[in-house]
Amino acid sequence: MGRTSPANAITAIVVSLTSAALATALGFAVADQDRPAGRDYTALGGGFGSDYSGSGYQTPTYVPPTRTRSSSPSYPTYPYPTYPSSPSSSEPPTTTGAADTEESARAALEEQVSQDRATAETLIGQWVPQLSSKKPGMVVGGVAYGYVEVWEDFESLHAQYPDAVLLWSGDYPTYKNADYWVTVIPTGYGTGEAANAWCDARSIPSDGCYAKLLSHSGGAEGSSKPRG
Repeated sequence: MGRTSPANAITAIVVSLTSAALATALGFAVADQDRPAGRDYTALGGGFGSDYSGSGYQTPTYVPPTRTRSSSPSYPTYPYPTYPSSPSSSEPPTTTGAADTEESARAALEEQVSQDRATAETLIGQWVPQLSSKKPGMVVGGVAYGYVEVWEDFESLHAQYPDAVLLWSGDYPTYKNADYWVTVIPTGYGTGEAANAWCDARSIPSDGCYAKLLSHSGGAEGSSKPRG
């Protein structure tokens, strides 16, 4: 058998080494293809040739996604309607007396005269039944008169004779004294006797009703006719 030349020997060695290296590379590629995809094998023990289900493998733990629970839903709020409170029916209405003081009584007398003046003017030159003449400071029947009592006197007579009117004696010169509040019936007569007949027909005492002449001229003399 002949001797192998050095060149051929070197070529054979190179081919042998190349074949071994190629076989090793192919073995690694096949091993990689057999492993399940998606796993990290760098943490596994035993190198590429070890069983990946061994003690070095950790089973992945499923962690559910975290949900942020929203707070309770909010709803719009509306104010309750308010209603004005109705006055209690048990509470009586409050009233202020029209003439419960001297000042208010005097004001009431003056206002009444002003209201009745137009009616009184229709009686000028005629005789009228006079029911009362009062002023503060006088005493009649044990009653000391002030403005309150004068007003009450008029109200009492007006309640009995609703058509009665109030005069201020200072507006008529037929009155001797110019500071009296006078209550008369607004019915005019041509004579004093006729006016007194009105008083007689109602049985009013003589000192509580008699004839009086209303005028803007003349004087007090002869302007009154007492009942006999």
